[in-house]
Amino acid sequence: MRIGWIADPPVLPFGGAQMSSSELVQCAPEWADVLECSPGDVPAGMDLYIILNCLDYDASLIPILQTGKVVKSVRDQWGEGDEELRDWLLDNADVVLFNSQPHEKWFMNEVNVPTAIVPPPMDLQRFRDAAANAGEREGTFWLGAMHRHKGIFESVCWARDHKAEVHFYGAGPYVPSLEEYIRYMGTVSYADVPRMMSKYKTFLYTPRVMDGFARTVAEAWAAGCELELRGIVGAQWWIENNPGALDRGGEMFWDVVKEYANG
Repeated sequence: MRIGWIADPPVLPFGGAQMSSSELVQCAPEWADVLECSPGDVPAGMDLYIILNCLDYDASLIPILQTGKVVKSVRDQWGEGDEELRDWLLDNADVVLFNSQPHEKWFMNEVNVPTAIVPPPMDLQRFRDAAANAGEREGTFWLGAMHRHKGIFESVCWARDHKAEVHFYGAGPYVPSLEEYIRYMGTVSYADVPRMMSKYKTFLYTPRVMDGFARTVAEAWAAGCELELRGIVGAQWWIENNPGALDRGGEMFWDVVKEYANG
């Protein structure tokens, strides 16, 4: 099956949505002949188009999408980008995928096509292995892309209110200022994240808006950390309702794609 893979080109810092998109391509089954397409270079006549984050695409894509079946994977609230393309996809895709039940429930746009709930693909075993080899744990940390909606200010307030030192890891436009309970630790390579997490007792995440998944939450859970969450976080829903699915995100994604591609 010829599949046109439509996703925004990666930008730094490399976030969870970009990581998930790359991992889905890597775990594509043999029947999926995936062609990664750049903005302005999407061929017509593919059997299926899979659309991930698509802020770099506009409504000129619609006539091309009409030549094949369409799967749209939504990663956030989709408040930006071309509105005509967004509305067409939510009205005409064969299926729209969400990352969790809260993600679909609190999504702010109307969806008029079938939907499915699928967690992002992740390798949590590395984090479990780190937990198994962890020594004594202490302290609280925050990890992620440092954007306002990720709750940087709210986490700083949590540290102040609890008089607890918090170590912040990551990069972005909202690096917290150093003060009595705040320590900025810089960035950490993804390969080193499991070991880093296993040193801490608590992972703090206080998003300002609903987060459809937040893979760092699932990773910290697998690494044996206590979770201090304030807000609606999709990964927490999976942990509480179907934790086994967190190891099958890639398989579940391609199963849904196959179902609707052959339907």
